[in-house]
Amino acid sequence: MRAPDADLGFDTLDDFLAARNTLPPGAVGILLCESGLYAAASLQRLASLGAGSVLILGETGPLPRAACPTFQISDIGRGRETVAQLNRLIDALDGRWILWHWNAEFFFFPFCETRRLADLTTFLSDERRPALYTYALDLYSYELPDGQVPPEEAGLSFDVSGYHAFPEGNQQLTVYGGLGWRFQEFAPPEMSQIGRASLFRASKGAHLGRDFRFLDPDYAAVACPWHNSPTGALMSLRRAYRVMAHPDFGDARSRVTWQGSRPFDWHSGQLLELGMIEPGQWF
Repeated sequence: MRAPDADLGFDTLDDFLAARNTLPPGAVGILLCESGLYAAASLQRLASLGAGSVLILGETGPLPRAACPTFQISDIGRGRETVAQLNRLIDALDGRWILWHWNAEFFFFPFCETRRLADLTTFLSDERRPALYTYALDLYSYELPDGQVPPEEAGLSFDVSGYHAFPEGNQQLTVYGGLGWRFQEFAPPEMSQIGRASLFRASKGAHLGRDFRFLDPDYAAVACPWHNSPTGALMSLRRAYRVMAHPDFGDARSRVTWQGSRPFDWHSGQLLELGMIEPGQWF
């Protein structure tokens, strides 16, 4: 077992999987990095929530030491290759809770300022829930930060209205909203929906599809059949950077902030008050 405050890099996913028994207890954070933009801030957020360890997938450049052990694999490929890598991790980490998202995304769950990730996963386990459904809520501003300003100091807003949920199957929803709804002509198709299970208990064969959503409907359920479940939010800059980088977006920039915008205060209480997330039976 390596020292608990050490950081370790691996050349390939196979190398990491060979050493996976060295992972400390607790939820495993997986940070998918398309770039180094806010990778450090996303890593620190994962650690502060109580992740037992974080696996960083992608090239980021140097990152500061986190409050938990970190592992990094720089070469993960793109698109389908990334999904295939994640599915291999799901199989290998059978039984472990996993919290995954991209860089420039920040996870919030009810009462996360006073409760730890382990408290949430214990509750979900007791409720026989394999996953926590989360909404990727776009963060944005007229001029997006360059990554040098801490995200909580960048004056970012998010949409508090304009979301549309369509029932699909048993306790499942297809959800649209945010910049992808208001500026759909500039949004990548793969980013059109905002709902996904970002926190889940790994199980062999419970795989993600090409759109990074689970193929097993139980992992895509918003609520239990017997009562509402907690939900979470990923406060995300990812789609804003993609949408606003579109070469034809210039004339639309003045409409980024609208009457449905609200400055984000970086607290779960705001999301609970607005109904963006809910505690379910977890009081």
